[in-house]
Amino acid sequence: MLILLIQTMGVVDVNDLDRIWFIVYNKHINRRVVIRIIEKLLEFKMLVVMPNGRLNNDYDVSSNLLDQTRIAGSDLQFISAPETIHWAVTYKCELDCPDCYVRRHREDFTTELNTIEALTIIDKIADARVFQLAIGGGEPLLREDILSIVARAHERKLVVHVTTGRYQHEPAALRELAKYIKSLQIGIKQEELLAQPENEKEKLIQLIAMTSELGLDIGANLMLSNSTLSEFEHIIDLLAAVGFKRLTLLRYKPPGDIQRWLKEKPDEYTLLEFERKFSKTVDTYPDIQFRVDCGLAFLERKLSPQTAEAHGIRGCTAANRILSIAPNGSIYACSQLVGQGFSAGNILEDDLKHVWMNSEVLKKYRSFRTKKPFKYSDCGQCTAKIHCGGCRVFADDALGADSGCPEPVLSPAKLKKYGKEDLYDTILDIQESIGFTNAGFPYASFEQIQGWLEEEFYPKWLLRKEIRGQQL
Repeated sequence: MLILLIQTMGVVDVNDLDRIWFIVYNKHINRRVVIRIIEKLLEFKMLVVMPNGRLNNDYDVSSNLLDQTRIAGSDLQFISAPETIHWAVTYKCELDCPDCYVRRHREDFTTELNTIEALTIIDKIADARVFQLAIGGGEPLLREDILSIVARAHERKLVVHVTTGRYQHEPAALRELAKYIKSLQIGIKQEELLAQPENEKEKLIQLIAMTSELGLDIGANLMLSNSTLSEFEHIIDLLAAVGFKRLTLLRYKPPGDIQRWLKEKPDEYTLLEFERKFSKTVDTYPDIQFRVDCGLAFLERKLSPQTAEAHGIRGCTAANRILSIAPNGSIYACSQLVGQGFSAGNILEDDLKHVWMNSEVLKKYRSFRTKKPFKYSDCGQCTAKIHCGGCRVFADDALGADSGCPEPVLSPAKLKKYGKEDLYDTILDIQESIGFTNAGFPYASFEQIQGWLEEEFYPKWLLRKEIRGQQL
């Protein structure tokens, strides 16, 4: 939110920012946090500040301030434009990764924007005062016009990031790409990395060397499936050895194959064990910056609300900070919530600002914390409901509680009210009586002990879509 305010108002003077923040939100900023953020933006060359602490000469704090930055009519604030738009420029891909979530809805999108249309929507995004553009797919580098796309985005002052599954790039093509983007994020193929470590490491070492020479920031995305978690320390060791300094951990989302989901979806105990071990991993690799996607916000659920707010942690930010655009220009609250009933419009046909401010679909996701399905669930009763709130993908109705959170933080009174305290104690007692493997994993998972059918953990909104597809 602060970054959008800096870009929108064109000012980085802390006193001015505090004055604007108080006018809009009726409270003062945390000055130390703001100074650290501005210093990082300057370090990354994302800001060029004039001597007077402003980004431009025509700055006027009173000029359309309340029109530029608005407050929603709920208990959550939202900004006048998305901070980041995630744009899948294509769903085509040269790989066939079994865990790719795009498999769920690739067949729903048979067309994609041509070059003229793609440049048009970049102008619309820039005109709406969006700050960052995250380009992905599919494999975005399969588009022959990808350089034209990122060049226009750069020209329109968007901060551009590209996510790719490619390890190997033609030097000349990468050199051109690096002129226009801020960072390159690499999707790690962990099964291949484990099967052929030396071969895969050599590809990544060469890629990191090329990006370093070009001054291009590079990071890696790692999907936390069961297969990944069982070899997590080894995989991190391999990625550290090749030279990655930024790793983003992604929660395992439902792929198109339900049987694959049942095999690779971590259960509650596995997630709790990972949480316990992860802090040690962070300490072991102090030179690596670990990040988590919003689906893993529950890893930060034990932070106090005040600490989370001071660090800008907001968990699920669908339609609050982010928007997603599909290959055909359809607008969604999140790149995971795609398909019939989730579209808020089409960026080619609709005014982006109007959609952002008025779409009923976006309003629904922006205010999900105020709705009954969430409020009266474990998620809604959790002390982290504001800075986490879970992931909507795992809710049965794609709106309510995240059924996959391993352990909501409930007060003693709420634990008793919702019957959770005795349930957790009972499960732990049974697990201890059954025993554990040499690696420390229980022979019986939380789900098995509770007698739940694993099929019920494939989100019902996706299951209904799967059944409809089979009937057609």
